[in-house]
Amino acid sequence: MADPRFEILDHIFSGTPELALHHHDSYARLLSTDIPTILSSISPIKIPLIQKSRLALLKTGGDEDFEVRAPTEEPDPQDLPDLEAYAKYDAVVSISIVPGSIRIAKPVIHEEDEEGNGVTRPIFPNDARLRGLTYMAPVTCTVKSRVLDIGSGKAKEAVTKRAKILDLPLLVKSNACWLHGASDVALQHLGEDPDDPGGYFIIGGGERVLVSQERVTPNLPYVSSVPEVMMACSGEGALRVNVIRLKFSEKERGIVVAAQGIKGEIPVTTLFRALGVISDMEIAMTIFGKPVEDLDRDESAILRDTFASGVGIFDQPSAMRLIANLSRGLTLHSANTIIHQRLLSHQTGLVAKAAVLGHLTKLLIMRKLGRIGDTDRDNAKNKRLAITGSLIAELVTTMMDRREEEAKRRITSKYNYNNLAFEGEKVFGLHGSLADIFSPEDNTNFILRSFKGQWGADPDNKIFTSVEGVSQALDRLTYFASVSHLRRISLERVPQGRALGARRQHMSSFGYVCPSETPSGGPKIGVVKNLAVLAKITAGVPRDTLMEVLKILDIIPVYEVFAVDRSKLVRFYVDGELMGYVDNGAKTTDTLLTKRRAGELDETISIAHMRIDRAIYVSTTSGRMIRPLIRVKDGVPMMAEAL
Repeated sequence: MADPRFEILDHIFSGTPELALHHHDSYARLLSTDIPTILSSISPIKIPLIQKSRLALLKTGGDEDFEVRAPTEEPDPQDLPDLEAYAKYDAVVSISIVPGSIRIAKPVIHEEDEEGNGVTRPIFPNDARLRGLTYMAPVTCTVKSRVLDIGSGKAKEAVTKRAKILDLPLLVKSNACWLHGASDVALQHLGEDPDDPGGYFIIGGGERVLVSQERVTPNLPYVSSVPEVMMACSGEGALRVNVIRLKFSEKERGIVVAAQGIKGEIPVTTLFRALGVISDMEIAMTIFGKPVEDLDRDESAILRDTFASGVGIFDQPSAMRLIANLSRGLTLHSANTIIHQRLLSHQTGLVAKAAVLGHLTKLLIMRKLGRIGDTDRDNAKNKRLAITGSLIAELVTTMMDRREEEAKRRITSKYNYNNLAFEGEKVFGLHGSLADIFSPEDNTNFILRSFKGQWGADPDNKIFTSVEGVSQALDRLTYFASVSHLRRISLERVPQGRALGARRQHMSSFGYVCPSETPSGGPKIGVVKNLAVLAKITAGVPRDTLMEVLKILDIIPVYEVFAVDRSKLVRFYVDGELMGYVDNGAKTTDTLLTKRRAGELDETISIAHMRIDRAIYVSTTSGRMIRPLIRVKDGVPMMAEAL
């Protein structure tokens, strides 16, 4: 009789392609989800135009001398918001990417045949290796530009189909590669090894692999001995991170907050009031989740000092005005953007943001009083891996942000220095300057520069720093060396000195990270590691199915729970976002686990009930290390059920 353990291994490990599966899955997500999301996030780009003489008057705020011109013709209804928002300007240029128009072509090469005629034919990975070429394909989309003349109310629109954004390096054997799904015979005919798992790129004829980077998990609080509490916030599908830090003021004894978009530090009470938690009693209950009279002497003393440091700000309007004065735009609009979009960007709604801020403040107070320890940053649950797809997505996000700024600067400069050429309805002539607005050649050079070793560097924008060791030449010394290189992971920041905690094998990584495969000496020991054979890295799954399942659970929304009652309930998180509270954490966890085992939820969704913290964490994101486990019931392994 066959040993059932080997049958289970056959189900789990189906061969060499599994070893590079995380590269393929994340790259597929990049093409299908991340790139469309990035391009749609900057669309539309609004560029208001105004003559220099009128711009000076606009900046000085001389409204009584400022001429606001009413449209001379009946405007198109779609232009009414712009006519109202930019009434003091001369014109507005809008550039948008048509949804669903993004295409990633197969790689081809344009050559001349023996008779000198131009021909186009497919280029395969081995062609790129032998001829020193880069295996890449164009990313195109439909770009719609609209120029609106504020004075007349007229608008003209131009549509550019198949506008090129960049040439994107293709992952060998990915679903965008010619080799995807090819038979062993076909692979041999094309000069490929059928057992080669792919998962790498060909840049200038050389094979390059992106090494997975180990980072902190976003949307989780990190407590340190300063004392300080830090959280890197990232919303669903977002690739940008907004950091918030809480600590005790060096000048005063109260708690202060540093958040992106706000210059310096502000008292935490000011931030609570900006979020709609006004009175001192409400703030205290939001922090501790219990009646004020139940606080002990030490907790009350810290709260008194904190309330004293926020003196002068007692309501929401004054709190918003202070944040506006400390923002880059110096306006209430800037303050609203910070509060609603950038502050705790993974949360939706002011009530939920206030609840999370209260929890972070409580952690800081507990650390100050010595009732909790520091967060174990080396624990596997507090780490995420940035893999091929997410690494490239970050590059594309940075690239498009810079192109957006360049587009605004270029069009504004062209208009300002050619006032007469674009006066009145002549402004429609700007359409001719919008054809290559996204600078595809510059985009391609930026991406290729990163793949060649200078990851993230952009000398054209005076950014010379780069992350070392992300893109590496694939080790082809032996077959096993190549497979090992594809499963390598590395700390994003190499610790200085001994840093034994970061270099040691943490017990929580058992079964995820190989305990022996690491450099035997030098600064890279314990910094460069390898995945265990049966471990995998998630590529991330959509939340849709999970959210449908959550509807049948008894999850109480945050806004329905009084602050004073929150400490009695179990917090429920999805990807770090506080979704609400549950009465019975064990029952909710068992329900979710049952549905995952029944196939109603994706098998890569992580579910954890932290009883001491009174919280349930559900994760759907990419970069989580997972491993197979055999369930045990009444002391007996459930191998039959596993099969």
